[in-house]
Amino acid sequence: VEENPHLKVQITGALSIMASESLEDSVKDVLHGITSTLKEHSDDSADEQEDDVVPLASENGAEDVDGTGDDLFDPASLSAIYKQAYTKFNIKQKDCIKFLVAKGVFKQNDHQAIANFLHEHGDGLSKRRIGEYLGNIDNFNQKVLQAFLESYNFANKSIDESLRMILTEFRLPGEAQQIDRILEKFAARIFKTNPEIGFENEDTVYILSFSLIMLNTDLHNPNIAENKKMTLDGFVRNNAGINNGKDIDRSILEDLFNKIKKEQIRMNEGDQWEGEVVTFMAPNKSGWLSKANHASSLSKWKKHWFVLTEHVLYYFDSPGDDKPRLIMPMDSVRIGRSVKNDTEIEIVPADGTGFIKCTKTLQNGKMELQQYKDFVIKASNKEERDEWYESLRDDIEPDPVQRMTRERQRLQKLKKKELLKRTESSAMIKNRKEGKDSIRLEGRGLLELPPPVAMGFMHKRGESMTAWKRRFFALIDPPEEMNLGAALYYFTSQQDMERLLEIGLQTQKGQLFLEFIQKVVVATDKKDNSAIIQLVCEGRTWKIRPETPESFNFWMETLEAYVEKEKTMVEKRKQASMQPVAEDV
Repeated sequence: VEENPHLKVQITGALSIMASESLEDSVKDVLHGITSTLKEHSDDSADEQEDDVVPLASENGAEDVDGTGDDLFDPASLSAIYKQAYTKFNIKQKDCIKFLVAKGVFKQNDHQAIANFLHEHGDGLSKRRIGEYLGNIDNFNQKVLQAFLESYNFANKSIDESLRMILTEFRLPGEAQQIDRILEKFAARIFKTNPEIGFENEDTVYILSFSLIMLNTDLHNPNIAENKKMTLDGFVRNNAGINNGKDIDRSILEDLFNKIKKEQIRMNEGDQWEGEVVTFMAPNKSGWLSKANHASSLSKWKKHWFVLTEHVLYYFDSPGDDKPRLIMPMDSVRIGRSVKNDTEIEIVPADGTGFIKCTKTLQNGKMELQQYKDFVIKASNKEERDEWYESLRDDIEPDPVQRMTRERQRLQKLKKKELLKRTESSAMIKNRKEGKDSIRLEGRGLLELPPPVAMGFMHKRGESMTAWKRRFFALIDPPEEMNLGAALYYFTSQQDMERLLEIGLQTQKGQLFLEFIQKVVVATDKKDNSAIIQLVCEGRTWKIRPETPESFNFWMETLEAYVEKEKTMVEKRKQASMQPVAEDV
């Protein structure tokens, strides 16, 4: 998409419509329009782009090691080439091959290099298109199929296990002749690499493979009534005499039948339900998730088919749908794993304020702008949740260096704003003297804080209240470049603290910045004579009480050490601010 200006303009325009009033009139067929644009653009020959990326071999004498040409390019250039190639392949496979040859990635008619490409870059390619390419009658395609299958070693594998292996990489085409070509070479490869399989010849493997494909379809087709599905006896009858005129041992056929019945031979679910629209081919991630229902109180969760691709999250009512129910650009959001439930993911605005903007198709077919303060999705288990979290995180911020750079720039701007606010009101001065200094956190939105150096439950007494309240405390010392300073944060619960660290939402009840603590002292509570810790600031004395003698000693030592450290850091900052700025020569 980045390399396709026509497509980029169309997508950008479509997404920008989200904020307009006439959304439904403009976006109805945008996804099919994207497909049309891609098809038109794919007809542009590689000649237009021939000078975009130049192989390095002519200059540095690099040698192509594996035949793909990967060794002749720098990684950034090669990544850009492959990104274009994926789109071309998912529309018209021959155009992709011509493009890669023109770019110097492949040599002309190098079937082995193309087979390697299909193996190594399958995640970016349509599994359906791979199957169509391999099953094509063209002689060259059949050479690619041969090379593709030669990368497999089926030693000590049963036929059903071997079928499962190859069908994770491509989807069998719909035409019987194409399936026939693939299974014929598949059978030859099995017979060569697994001679102990116990059959007389390749034909036996071929016929049995075809029979297993038919059995798999029959047993797992929901449109076939149970009383009409194939039985074990029927399966055995169908395969009588296929082993060079002899019968295959019934125990072998029975074992194959039971394994297919118990576990369907199928692709990954996302690949299996691959749509016709190019945008949704070979997505970054796809699968069933439940989303929290914002509009109805009848059911909190509703299941949808989610697709993450090209920096956008979509969901559909079912996998086969081409038009999504919701389109959510991932440009201005942040994600985190829920601390309340280990199967949930929270999506919030990147700045911690405002709304997540997305487009939703209503029941009447119209599309309108939707705004959410948060968007919660739920997987079926923790492992699946973690897989989705990693995919979403990598899609939102694939380059951690860029992320750090942007965060540093944002903090520098924030620092300037804070300096302007410092002289505003007496209330702010009082707030600072008490050690809260709430102005530091205003406008920061989501906080990127490191793990606490100390944390645990303690009791806290309010300034004007005599009752003690149990709070979860966390002493956090952020990096110097955040211009925030070490602080003692307190929360209603540990979950609230974890939510701050995971997502960045400011869930704390309050905070005390350590630089305003003048001294840490042990005192006695007048009511029950219990030992307490007092944190003395200019405008307030904070009173906290750890729950055990061990934790009391720990918190005293930790607070004393970090208060002293923070005083040293404050002094260094003052000295640095007084240094004259060197002028450019």
